[in-house]
Amino acid sequence: MNDRRSPRTAAHAVLASPSRRRLLDVLSRSAAALDARHLADESGLHVSTVRFHLAALEQAGLVRTAPAAPTGRGRPQLLYRAVQSDVDRESGRYGRLAAVLIGRWTGSGEHRDSPGSGSRRAELAGDDWAAQELATLTPSAPQTMPDAVRTAAAVLDRLGYDPEITEARPDSAELTLHTCPYADLLAVDAEVVCAVHLGLLRGLVGRLGHPDAAIRVGPWSTPGRCVAHLSAADGPSTERHLRSESAQ
Repeated sequence: MNDRRSPRTAAHAVLASPSRRRLLDVLSRSAAALDARHLADESGLHVSTVRFHLAALEQAGLVRTAPAAPTGRGRPQLLYRAVQSDVDRESGRYGRLAAVLIGRWTGSGEHRDSPGSGSRRAELAGDDWAAQELATLTPSAPQTMPDAVRTAAAVLDRLGYDPEITEARPDSAELTLHTCPYADLLAVDAEVVCAVHLGLLRGLVGRLGHPDAAIRVGPWSTPGRCVAHLSAADGPSTERHLRSESAQ
């Protein structure tokens, strides 16, 4: 498989750094463009480190630069401003994840009466999320497995997972997710994050006509990628349960 990095993938990779997220947060809250020294004071980072991170943010399309008005001899200093639409998009993604998890834990989701462990609740939260995403689609007859996978991939693409169908058969498929929009949360609780994704994928495929499909998700199957294996209930490689494979 050829390696690829879409603009969205590059942005997520850049934002995996806490220092870059901190700088982007300072810029997004500022009404005016800021210079590197001001950002160093605000973030507590050395000015050279700030410039290094700002260059990465600019290359990813998250920050825009412009020269300050000249005040004398020499080159004018650069001013930095967050590209607001991208900042809003990142915030919206975290907002969606927070909303489905809060709904699961506070009892406002579709499965509000279902008890269970944290990972099971997270999986059900992902299923709630799938219901929300598919609610905007025009109701139709159950889809074939390949069509259901394509529809699920389109939803995942909209949510920022940069999916690619790397294997497609009449009764099974392999779906590679080149980006995890929540990769920086894996250090906090990878089990819950991965369980949400498992429930999201199961909910999407299930509501598209395959509620008994067997789904295995391998987190970080290769560096930076997760791979999902899907089999229709009546396929030759069917498993009658849904499970998540631990990273090797």
